[in-house]
Amino acid sequence: MDYAVGIVQPKYPASGSPDDALSAMADMLRWIEEYEGRTDLIVLPEYANCPGLEGRAAVRTFVAEQSDAFLSQLSELAARRKTNIAVNGVLRRGECCFNTTRWIGRDGRRKAEYDKTHLTAAERDELGLTAGATPVVFEHEGLRIGFVTCFEIYFAEYLERIASLRPDLLVFPTYQRSEQSEVIRRQAAGRALDVEAFVLRSSYAKGQGSPTGGCSLIADPSGSLLLDAGQEAGLLVATIDPTQKRERPAAHSRQAMRSRQVVQDNRRPELYRPAGPTVDRKNRAALPHVVAHRGLSGVCPENTLPSFGAAVALGVEEIEFDVWDSIDGVCVICHDPTVDRTSDGAGRIDELNWEQIRRLDAGAWKGEQWRGLRFPRLEEVFERFAGRVMMNIHAKTPGRDGCIVRRIRDLAEYHGVTEQIYIAGEGDVLKAAREIAPAVSRCCLEGHHDGRIVDAAVEYGCRRLQFHRKHYDQTMAAAARHRGIVCNLFWADTPQDAAAALANGIDAVLTNRAHSVLPAVRSGR
Repeated sequence: MDYAVGIVQPKYPASGSPDDALSAMADMLRWIEEYEGRTDLIVLPEYANCPGLEGRAAVRTFVAEQSDAFLSQLSELAARRKTNIAVNGVLRRGECCFNTTRWIGRDGRRKAEYDKTHLTAAERDELGLTAGATPVVFEHEGLRIGFVTCFEIYFAEYLERIASLRPDLLVFPTYQRSEQSEVIRRQAAGRALDVEAFVLRSSYAKGQGSPTGGCSLIADPSGSLLLDAGQEAGLLVATIDPTQKRERPAAHSRQAMRSRQVVQDNRRPELYRPAGPTVDRKNRAALPHVVAHRGLSGVCPENTLPSFGAAVALGVEEIEFDVWDSIDGVCVICHDPTVDRTSDGAGRIDELNWEQIRRLDAGAWKGEQWRGLRFPRLEEVFERFAGRVMMNIHAKTPGRDGCIVRRIRDLAEYHGVTEQIYIAGEGDVLKAAREIAPAVSRCCLEGHHDGRIVDAAVEYGCRRLQFHRKHYDQTMAAAARHRGIVCNLFWADTPQDAAAALANGIDAVLTNRAHSVLPAVRSGR
């Protein structure tokens, strides 16, 4: 795949004057306009809409006066030249200003944005910028594209998170005006090697002889520099194959495989991730699994954080919980479509807003000792348990415009656990999940009451299905396993029922009483 990438490197406007900033911006636009060859992507440097300016008032005034026109011209160029453009700058949303990288598509329209998550002290204190909260890797034209901005290149853990999202291209707008040029080169090459992606670095020329800054470049996944601007100003273009990945032997004389896969297969996160039990270890645990249905729901109020925490403390391999969306788009953990049974309130979740739901008591119905518990949000479950246990997420609906499925996908990517969760649901959910979150495994509930579940699982490309105990038999389980589909069973609350399920070919048992069932399931391995 030939993909022509242009890297823009303007002269750094060291004077800090608005006139010099405008001159640098004009150079960038002119170089793109005048380039006669084909490009698929052009990357601009950090603060391209206010280069060289310092101080909150100066930056915000300049951006307010000049940014819209600059971005509009870039959009027009992208559409006219049929190229993608990645531009970084200060963008204002409401009362907050962000260091944002925007991807403009070949049609001139915005396709993605990333807000820098690791701000420098100067960005926070002097410019008053707001930090982003989510690493971004998005799919476009068959490629996975990630972002890293300036200061973030120093954070190995951030790059490791990005690597887990499997980017092909890493867009890297930056200043790094004071960093040694040779360090810049080695750093970019090393990150390309670690992430297994092309690093596309755009910065500013500091002038011939400068030992710092400059060095807009392209580094490939083997750590080689394909393009290096040094301290020259201009637009440099190189053609790459963004699907290229580095392979190496897993050990001496072993077969070559993807470099990232070698690392992932041999990682020991329990040594350096302070998260208690690790989902990676549990994900590899031999079947059968115990799935804590709504947490340790036979003891604790179902679908609450204490219920999930108790199940994790017992050592279950998976927790299961249910998700609905409120009228204002918050993903709420609750089994029923209404809050009536498990709270002191009433009403359908999709007709209540989060402010109404969050005030309800979701514990006292189980006993006075549980008074004061609240319905958790999906984000809270991920914050506390992602990386500690596998998650069977029962999406009751896809959500308005797929918002539930989309939020599950985004949270899984943010926490780096895409491979350690799965979305369970009926046909509408499975269809949405296949379209919106194809990298997340699916668990089929379609047809679980009428015997169609195995065929439905195949139809929706599910790696799992979930039988109902009253509507399955050993033949159905064998048919599913013959197709490589993992078989869950809802439910078994006694050791005897769990043992019988395993004998019938079940791989994972959902239970309300994990403390009772765990010994029987473990002995079945």
